[in-house]
Amino acid sequence: MDSVAKPPRNPRLGSLGLKHAAAAAVLAALGLLGRCAGDGPVETPILLVTLGGEARALEPLAGVLDLPVLAFPTAHSPANWPAAGVRSLLGPVEATSRPSRGWSPEALEDSVLTLAERLRAAGLRPAAVLADARVAAVEGLQQGFDSFDVGPAAVVEGLESTQAALATAREALRSSSFVWVHLRGAQPAYGVASAADGRGDEARSRDLEQWLRASRKDPAAARDDLVRCHGEAQAAHRAALAAFLRELTVEGPAAPRVLVTALCGFELLEGGLIGEGTSALEAGLAVPFLLLGPGLPEGSVRRRVSLQDVGPTVLDLAGLGGPDDCGGLSVLPGSPAPWRLHVATVRRLRHADVLYEEDLKLLRDRETGALALYDLAADPGETQDLSKRRGSELSRLKVALDQRVEAP
Repeated sequence: MDSVAKPPRNPRLGSLGLKHAAAAAVLAALGLLGRCAGDGPVETPILLVTLGGEARALEPLAGVLDLPVLAFPTAHSPANWPAAGVRSLLGPVEATSRPSRGWSPEALEDSVLTLAERLRAAGLRPAAVLADARVAAVEGLQQGFDSFDVGPAAVVEGLESTQAALATAREALRSSSFVWVHLRGAQPAYGVASAADGRGDEARSRDLEQWLRASRKDPAAARDDLVRCHGEAQAAHRAALAAFLRELTVEGPAAPRVLVTALCGFELLEGGLIGEGTSALEAGLAVPFLLLGPGLPEGSVRRRVSLQDVGPTVLDLAGLGGPDDCGGLSVLPGSPAPWRLHVATVRRLRHADVLYEEDLKLLRDRETGALALYDLAADPGETQDLSKRRGSELSRLKVALDQRVEAP
């Protein structure tokens, strides 16, 4: 696949807070700081779009956008809940994670150089537009951003919030070289209340407990209704995003390069669960990962990627070298693509560790220590535990997991 053309470079170093000046100097000495074209934004701005939980059971996002995209269909969140997912976008992830320990904002110490600060050190002007109060509250997001706009978070969550955030992002692109916009995504009313509910016109939807009760009585009907309702809501948000991205493409070579992903998956009664990144099932871990814009090819790449690859890929899009302390790699065409293992962690219903070797998935329950092994290519629904039949692979992957994650 052809390499992607990079913006021109120059030696100018932009302004940076004093507490990070030393880190910027180190980056400059290592030749990791790239250039801005003149004193203004880079010629090709960069847009990072992250979504709340995206339901894998519905149509893939690449097909919905109806735009030429480079899609990575095997992508996952290294930690399947929003705060930890945001951390992977901000700075380095520890080589040895401790998934049994809750993530806290204190993990972002002063020594962490965030993605925005790396860009600012190279003379770019980063901005953030966050339509999700949970993400906006994560400490450390303010580090390095010229504009930190949490206005859309005050809007009633729903399609109105997505539209407000996209409109704000469009304005931010006029003055910023890099814009991160996070959209809350579909949080639909799960079904229509019936007369039997006894709640009249005041309530127009079922709550989560009602859905779980309905799923136990008639799982097939409950799931069909849930998928329909969630699909309608998610389609509305995706249509707003697609219209926004199509509007940007009319600018031709001046259009931004865009990376679209999500912080976690969304389960629709897989395993009886509903919500964002609830379990270690692929429905909770799998996320979209798309690239589009000037100089980027169209197609599908089978290579497994992770949210940890977002930071290095953005740096590469900006024409900067990618430092190797981010825990990920640039996935742009033409970039080195060494074979590697991927680790994910789960901290919600049950703490668990996950290790991917492409299609092989090792799962370890941190409460019991139990191991399970799945071949996602042959069994995407994770119904056949191969741990007893493929013992040598199980042992090999367990050793690799122990090297990367503190054992329970």
